[in-house]
Amino acid sequence: MNTFAKSFAFLLILISVSVYAQVGQIDPAAYGYYKDALRFSQLYFKGGTARYLALGGAGIALGADPATASVNPAGLGLYRKSEFSFSPNFGFLNTESDYTGNRMKDNRSSFSFSNLSAVFCGAVDDFVEKDWRGGTFSINFSRTNNFNNQFSYSGVNRNNSMADYFLQLTENTYFTTDGLDEQNPDGQTGILDLQGLAYWTWLTNAYIDNNGKTRYYTFIQDETVLQEETVVNTGAQYEWNFAFGGNYKDKIYVGASVNVPTIRYTNERTYSEKVGAIVLGSFREKPDTLVSFTYTDYLKVTGTGINVKFGFLMKATEAFRLGLTLQSPTYYAMRDNYKSGLTTLFDGTPVPLIGGGTYVLESFSEETISGDFRYSFIAPMRAGIGASLFSGKAGFVSGEIEYIPYGFSTFSAKSAGSSAFTADNKTIKNIYKSGLAYRMGGEIRFDIFRLRAGGSYQPDPTVISDGVNRSLLQICAGGGIKLDEMYFDIALVNSRVKTLFIPYILKDASEPKINIKHSAINFVITAGFNF
Repeated sequence: MNTFAKSFAFLLILISVSVYAQVGQIDPAAYGYYKDALRFSQLYFKGGTARYLALGGAGIALGADPATASVNPAGLGLYRKSEFSFSPNFGFLNTESDYTGNRMKDNRSSFSFSNLSAVFCGAVDDFVEKDWRGGTFSINFSRTNNFNNQFSYSGVNRNNSMADYFLQLTENTYFTTDGLDEQNPDGQTGILDLQGLAYWTWLTNAYIDNNGKTRYYTFIQDETVLQEETVVNTGAQYEWNFAFGGNYKDKIYVGASVNVPTIRYTNERTYSEKVGAIVLGSFREKPDTLVSFTYTDYLKVTGTGINVKFGFLMKATEAFRLGLTLQSPTYYAMRDNYKSGLTTLFDGTPVPLIGGGTYVLESFSEETISGDFRYSFIAPMRAGIGASLFSGKAGFVSGEIEYIPYGFSTFSAKSAGSSAFTADNKTIKNIYKSGLAYRMGGEIRFDIFRLRAGGSYQPDPTVISDGVNRSLLQICAGGGIKLDEMYFDIALVNSRVKTLFIPYILKDASEPKINIKHSAINFVITAGFNF
C-alpha cells in the first residue's frame, strides 16, 4: 500500500457503527476493515418477499416462492405456473444511544423494493409420463441488508479527548522531509492524513525539546470536554439471482443459481468537542486557548461480487419436506471514497512558533484531499438445512439452520502488496467465530386467506467480552390472499440488535464507549401475477 493509501486507511478506524472494546484482540496495525467483514456478511433480509419475511425467512424446505431463487434454488422446481411479482418495503428505523447515562433517540424512514422477480415455469403437464418433470428459471432482485440508520450522543468526558487520539497518531510523525510541514494545504500536496489535518488546524502543535527532537502537544490538557456526535448511515446490499430448479418425479428437486450481490454504504460523521468545566451540574465554555473543535468525516463504500449456490429439496412424504443449500464464498471488487475535515476555534491567545516568535490563534478550517482506494473482499461461504411439515391444505410449519463461518472473511489488494491487510485479516480470525442462524415460521390457511408468523435469531458472532450482546432478533407476522391468477401478501418485521460505538481508540483503552440499541420495523407488500 503506498504512503497515500496508508495514511487514508487510518480514517477507517473512526468510521464504524460497531467497534470493539477489547483492544488486545485487535491487531494494533489493523486499519479497521475487520468491522466491514461482519457488516457485509451478516444479512438481515435475505429473500425479500412478504410471504418469506413473515415466516421469519424459514424457506429452505418450502419452494414455489420468488424468494426461493436466493434461499434454495431447488424450490423453483415446485412451480406450476410462470409468475411476476414485486415487493415494496417501507422501513422505520430507531436508535437509542447511552453515553455516561445520557440517553438520546433518533429515527429515520426509508423506502425501497425488497424484491422484484420474474419466474418462467417449464413444468411438464401432469398427463405426460416422464421422470424429469421439467424445470423453472427465474431472475430475481432482492434486498439482503439495510444500512439506513442514524444516531446521536452527547456527554461530558473528564478523562480524555479526541485530541489525544490525534496526538497519538502524530507522535512518531516527521515534521519536515515528507512530514507534517510538507502537507501544505495551500501547496500541491494538500493534507493527506489525520495527523496533517490536526497540525494545520492547530489542534496539535510542535516544539523542540532539550535534545533537539521535535515533539507535539495538544491544547487540551487534563480538561473536561463536552463531546457530541451525529452519525448517519445510508445504503443497502442487494442481490441479483439467476436461478434454475428441476423436478424429478415430483419427489426430488435440485437447483443452482449464479448470484451477483452489490454493496452501497455511506457513513457521515459530525463530531464536536467544547473545552470547559462542570459548574453546578451544568456545562459552560472555558475560554482557555482552544474553545472547541468539530471533526467531519465522509466514507462511501461500493462493491460488486459473485457467488454460486446449489440446492436440494426432497418430498420425503406428502407431509414432510427436507431442504439443503450450499453457497460458495462471495468474491467482491470493492472501492472506498473518503474525505475528512477539521475546524478549530480559539480565543485569540498567542502561542510560540517552532522557529521563534508567536502566532495568534483564532479559527481554522481544513480538509484532506479526497481519497480513492480499491481492493478485494471475500465473504464467507454459507450452508443451510431446513425442514417443513404440512397438514394437508390447512397449513404448515417450517424451520431451518444456516451456518456462516464469519472468521473466514479476508481482504486483499493487488496494488498494495500482499501484506496490506495482514493485521485486519488476523483480527477477523481473533474476534469472529462461526455462527448459526435459526429461523422458524408457520402458515395457517382459510380458503383463499393466509395467516403467517415467524422469527429468526442470529447469535452474537464475536468473541468480545465487553458486556454487549450483538445477537440479532427478528419477530415477524403477516398474511395474504391467494387467488387463481394472482396473490397479495403483507409482512411486518421487527428487528433488534445492540452494538457498541467508540469514536476513537487510545493506547490505554480509556476511550469513550457508547451503547447503541437499534430497532427497525419493516412493512412489506408483495403482489404476484401468474402468466
